[in-house]
Amino acid sequence: MRDLALTLHAQRAHAEAARLLEDTLNRQRRILGPERRDTKRTAHSLAATYSAMGKKSQAQKLQKLLAETTTKPKRRFRRKSR
Repeated sequence: MRDLALTLHAQRAHAEAARLLEDTLNRQRRILGPERRDTKRTAHSLAATYSAMGKKSQAQKLQKLLAETTTKPKRRFRRKSR
């Protein structure tokens, strides 16, 4: 549904895109959790849509929430010991 919402956003159908993104974000938070990459991508897309709609305060609130929940990624590789 996120892809459809992004297409609607590109077509300037922001209200419909926001509705789909809000629904998708609520489902992802409930099922996947707020820390999942997909959930964060949807939240970022929703913030961009809010901004395009002129809802700057809602966009800023969502971006702030994203910044607070973002943690450093875990290192995938071990350092070589000398």
